[in-house]
Amino acid sequence: MKLLIIGSGNVATHVAIWAQEHGQQVVHVASRTPSHAQELARRVHASFSGLDVRDMPHAEAALVAVSDDALREVVQQLPPMPDTVLIHTAGGMDMGVFAGRVGDRGHGILYPLQSFSRQQPANFAEIPLFLEADGPEGMDVLKQLASCMSQRVYELDSRQRKLLHVAGVFAHNFSNHCMAQADVLLGRLGLPFDVLLPMMEALVRKLRAANPRQTQTGPAVRGDWQLVEEESELLREDKDMQRLYDMMSRSIGLFHQTLKT
Repeated sequence: MKLLIIGSGNVATHVAIWAQEHGQQVVHVASRTPSHAQELARRVHASFSGLDVRDMPHAEAALVAVSDDALREVVQQLPPMPDTVLIHTAGGMDMGVFAGRVGDRGHGILYPLQSFSRQQPANFAEIPLFLEADGPEGMDVLKQLASCMSQRVYELDSRQRKLLHVAGVFAHNFSNHCMAQADVLLGRLGLPFDVLLPMMEALVRKLRAANPRQTQTGPAVRGDWQLVEEESELLREDKDMQRLYDMMSRSIGLFHQTLKT
């Protein structure tokens, strides 16, 4: 499949490199920042441009991999591509973002459930991909692309995918915020954050073998509310952190009490 990449950030970079290495041909990279497009295009042996180009090479699919807040603006700047399936990668955006793109072969969504970093290589074979399309032709192109990238491919509609995105926020964004709060407390003790890493790595190993409902530990799940109150009192000088600790403890306690009933 000949593939256009629209964007040059983390997602665009990882998708372009992996697709190129696994049988697809990236023919062009376009970005709001042409110098960034040039850098990625060099890595995948493609041509490059800004978004205002009118003579992009023909491709079966154009993957728009930009941030959610930039997606609508970028889509509206693209030239007409009547023979190309337009695809975006945003988990929180529906296909309505392609409204008005009359004449396109179809459009769809390929959402990788992963947080990408330029410093960490991405193994798409293990990353779940979630697909949605406006018709069978678009879905065929999506499946052809997704099947070369990952062994875990699912179909979800927009509402289901947005709920999946919320699940990702809980699992990744919220847990990372808790790590940041822990780092603040460790800083007060003069300790590095990496003292927590063996415990966190053990948790990940547990989660590979058991459901998170089964791996929860701590005073709240045991119902030791005296200890919860004592630990909460230690945070009284930071009201936001104290409220977060209290809220999370109550949530854990109620959640596991409900499981027992």
